[in-house]
Amino acid sequence: MRRLAALLLFVCSCSVLAQKSPVDWQFHAQELTNNEFLIYCKAKLVKDWYIYSQDIEGTPPIPTSIHLSPNSDFKLLGGIEEKGVLIDEYDEALDKNVKKYANQVSFIAKVKTSQPVVLIDGFVEYMTCDHEKCLPPAKRNFQFKLQATRSEQLAIRKSTNTTVASARKYTAETYTSPDRNINIPQPAAIELSSGGAQSDEAKPSTYSNTPDRIISNAERTTVLENSNNMVAANVMAYFAKGREMKQQQLLAEQRAQEKAEQLAAAQEAARIAAEEKAKRAIITDAPVDWTFYMNSLGEGVYEMVANVKIAENWYIYSKNNTGDAPFALQFEFAPNDKVEYAELGVQEIGQLRSEYDALFDKQVNRYANEITFKRQVKFLDNVPVHGSVRFMCADAEQYLMPTEVQFTFNDAQNVVLPTKKSMAGWWVAAVVAALAAIAVGQVRKIWTKKQA
Repeated sequence: MRRLAALLLFVCSCSVLAQKSPVDWQFHAQELTNNEFLIYCKAKLVKDWYIYSQDIEGTPPIPTSIHLSPNSDFKLLGGIEEKGVLIDEYDEALDKNVKKYANQVSFIAKVKTSQPVVLIDGFVEYMTCDHEKCLPPAKRNFQFKLQATRSEQLAIRKSTNTTVASARKYTAETYTSPDRNINIPQPAAIELSSGGAQSDEAKPSTYSNTPDRIISNAERTTVLENSNNMVAANVMAYFAKGREMKQQQLLAEQRAQEKAEQLAAAQEAARIAAEEKAKRAIITDAPVDWTFYMNSLGEGVYEMVANVKIAENWYIYSKNNTGDAPFALQFEFAPNDKVEYAELGVQEIGQLRSEYDALFDKQVNRYANEITFKRQVKFLDNVPVHGSVRFMCADAEQYLMPTEVQFTFNDAQNVVLPTKKSMAGWWVAAVVAALAAIAVGQVRKIWTKKQA
């Protein structure tokens, strides 16, 4: 009964408390190699709101789901991954444990294309709730234009240590973070002795009781077992030498143990250092943050702005680059007969750095820290403007394959359109002008008669 009441309360709250969704979706694709791509559906949530995992047993709530339209030009590799801080807690209203995310979460699909350019359509279906209410399930459509870049075009000619970021292996059964990482070779074991082998000093000495064992004292050398001259001096020397050899054996064993411990410690330190370096090299996402907004210039004309914040020590390459590599930044806008674009095209605003790039062994144009792109558009109707931007970024040691970010301007369809002058207004103005002319004519006639 309690479960049924919770369900009714949940459904009712969804149906009557509809409002603007407190989740902002961002869609982008990361190219890997061998015609493989990662597709990201990233949700950013308002404080105290949640979005649910794909792994929900029974409803409510509605689990998040990613749907890709069937297309023979690509195939999905594995399942849809989730990357975020998973909250798995008991929900009293639902009387069960529920998996959800706060702040942000990414749903990631890995696909392999079979054509040079592939369009992938799809949508994400989701539900958001806070501690008191839920919004009805919603959908957001997306489209990716996946264009494979030939790997040899991006080959590094000079810096042989440069590595291309790739995708961590994952399976459909697990929800692990698919962070891209850099392949760092495991360092070879450190040999502490010369020649890569244990030195003679480290080898334990042995004592033999063979008949030809030679023992020396200050006077002479003799084979003790074959001698009838077992004088006291020789006997004392024999036992003294045995004690000395035993001490040397124990010392050698101790030194060998110490060196073995040192070798193990060095190998462990090398392993930890390699892991730390690998952690630093992991790239969880493209190290840039895109923000899209518009500025009104009046009369239905707007300035579409794309602002990019670039992570420290990283660069983004300008659209003004030539050659196959690095990949020049490209904007693409979906066809739309309800808007008019300014002829200037997309403008770059920032501190352009034209300098030598060791990764590509050439002079390149790139930006650090921040860059802004602007394009003017005139809206003839209240419609959204869709598009995408494809770019490449790198630091001093590695580069990411080209990444595509989708954007939508005027998604809420609230631009102010140019003022339309109605024909009725023109007629009124014409009538007023005609009446004014008639009145002026009558005044002139009256004035003329008076003068006569």
